[in-house]
Amino acid sequence: MLVQLPDTIVIFGSYFPAWIFCLIAGGILPVAGHVALHRSGIIAAVPFLPVFYVLLWLCGSLALWLAFFGRG
Repeated sequence: MLVQLPDTIVIFGSYFPAWIFCLIAGGILPVAGHVALHRSGIIAAVPFLPVFYVLLWLCGSLALWLAFFGRG
């Protein structure tokens, strides 16, 4: 665990659940993965590309959640 942060984030007086920000920030990983696959030329060799991107998004979001908001 990197940092102990609360489960809610206050923005302009409103409380937002932290998982929303993890989902949004986790969306960066599929974009970076697509760019890396496209530049390396192996994008055609990856089967089930939409599933691959969704799993990258899920893994990135969960990793952010555990790194910043995980308790343990």
